[in-house]
Amino acid sequence: MKNINHNKYFTLLEKYKNTWSIQAGSYDKRDILDERDYLINYGINTNDLKIIITNDQQKNIDQAIKKINNTKGSK
Repeated sequence: MKNINHNKYFTLLEKYKNTWSIQAGSYDKRDILDERDYLINYGINTNDLKIIITNDQQKNIDQAIKKINNTKGSK
């Protein structure tokens, strides 16, 4: 059985051309870790991947990504 917490939503981000964008999202952290590992095996640099935790509201996910993209040094 998967360990799912509906209060937490995990989103895998990838940095491409200095902008972070969504690659995957799930209530199950293991799903996101598996997706991250797949991308690493595919050749994506670990420095270009990030996991964020929010609730599952798209507007909150979008706000978190916007904040990351607007943070000096995140690019």
